[in-house]
Amino acid sequence: MTEHNAVTRQKKIVEILSMLHDGGDFEAAKAIFDATFDGVDVAEITSAERELIASGLNPMAIQTLCNVHAAVFRGKITNGEKTPMADIPGHPVQVMKLENVVLMSLLNDELLPALKKWQQYGTDAALLARIAAALEDLATIDRHYLRKENLIFPLMDKYGITAPPKVMWGVDDEIRGWIKDARRLVATRPLNDLYVIEAAVEKAAKEVDEMVFKEEEIMLPMVLEVFTAADWALVQRESAAIGFTLIPEPLPWQPTKAQLAAQPKPSKMAQELNEMAKALAASQELGSARTAKAPSDAELLATIHQGQPAPVPLATQAKLEAARAAAPQADAADADASPDGPRISIAPRKAGGTAAPAAEAIPAGHPAKSAPAAPTATEAAAVPEATAAAATAPDVPAGMPPEIAAALAQAPSGPVPGTSGTADGRIEIDGVHPARVLLPTGSFDLAQLTHVLRLLPLDLTFVDDTDTVRWFSDSGERVFPRTTAVIGRKVQNCHPPRSVDKVEKILADFHAGRETHADFWINLHGERMVYIRYFAITDAAGRYLGCLEVTQDITAIQQLEGEKRLGD
Repeated sequence: MTEHNAVTRQKKIVEILSMLHDGGDFEAAKAIFDATFDGVDVAEITSAERELIASGLNPMAIQTLCNVHAAVFRGKITNGEKTPMADIPGHPVQVMKLENVVLMSLLNDELLPALKKWQQYGTDAALLARIAAALEDLATIDRHYLRKENLIFPLMDKYGITAPPKVMWGVDDEIRGWIKDARRLVATRPLNDLYVIEAAVEKAAKEVDEMVFKEEEIMLPMVLEVFTAADWALVQRESAAIGFTLIPEPLPWQPTKAQLAAQPKPSKMAQELNEMAKALAASQELGSARTAKAPSDAELLATIHQGQPAPVPLATQAKLEAARAAAPQADAADADASPDGPRISIAPRKAGGTAAPAAEAIPAGHPAKSAPAAPTATEAAAVPEATAAAATAPDVPAGMPPEIAAALAQAPSGPVPGTSGTADGRIEIDGVHPARVLLPTGSFDLAQLTHVLRLLPLDLTFVDDTDTVRWFSDSGERVFPRTTAVIGRKVQNCHPPRSVDKVEKILADFHAGRETHADFWINLHGERMVYIRYFAITDAAGRYLGCLEVTQDITAIQQLEGEKRLGD
């Protein structure tokens, strides 16, 4: 290797560490290291870290980079072999294992030794304070479990690995409860019996220890067999919103193109482990038996309509017009009562790029209506009489000027422009402008609708009529975590086992039409009052379409007093 002076070597180390911190490819960074250095002194690494801090890098990030140093050196020791994807710093598996290392150190190096000494000395307030602080740190395990429950478990469901999440989620909740009990006993004054406190703390520590074993010896090997690089990228991308346990935010790992292109392999181990876990979860059958229905108009449109809509081909326009002319006219009353819900209408373009008036909304997959027949002579003669009758109708306010009453009476009776004109909504595409969502009371384009939903001061989740999660709002400040991994998952599997029976009861009542809503309110961690409401969604004909969950932090609302008017 060409010798480098100290300055050049340090610059190269800073370059490698900066590259990793900015999300650069780990293997590329390791290759640069291997090609540049035969060995590197710890003092050189320390100097490089100081330079990075001086350049503005958060010192907390250096703690994470320490793991990178170890991985880089390991690559040197393994003679240039590629580092397994799950061992690369920032990969979700590496992050979970790192958290487990810190958790076990917290238990074995602080909490349990302090507990043992406190039992020996009895009333040592300093030791009791150490125990309380360690338990407070241990309670942050909630974020570790939330990432597992909201990111790992939904993906396990996707691959048919349904039993382990049911068992593990229930135990996670029990561990949360044991930690809470231990913290309560330590904080209670006068103190409880020393042996009661000792038993509670040891129980919490023991169960955390056992869960670490289950994660690393059962769950992680199983998911590493079946998850793709794209799955892990999703987990990494959405982890920061939930948070991490006792470690700084990890490096921004990303899969390589080769990893994304790799095809998953059938996993016999995952199948065997899943069958073993099913025996443990036999009494907790949480999945819904309701099957998915054919995709709706809106779902089909979401698939084909990406970004700006493509212009409607002239051949397609001609076919639509021919269908409208050839199909028998449908009865208007039947159309209004149609259970087909929202519709799609296509407005052909005029010459010069302007859009013609939108064609009448046609339910997807149904024959189009023909144009209405011209009025007969008798019908035409009756028009003036109807107009006159309207002008003198009893609902015209007394004293209204005659010319205004006449203008109102002669106004067209069609839908108000910019609305759907029916009790249902519809989507309008003209091939030039962004698609518009027309509702009974107005309209949005897709960008407007997206950002209106994003800004609502409520957490919304929509579950369809097969009890499948289809959408949730994300204002960035949700009360309960939601990740895109839950999309397409049965809502029963999105709740811990202890609450699934309640969820099933609400959904069963909604499906049967026995109830239209269910309301709950909870004091979350003694800090926030949360109002949770579930609503049954039905169409005009009473057909069940799904459930809307509405969650709101009402802590600040409950503290309002007096009034504040717009003019104040």
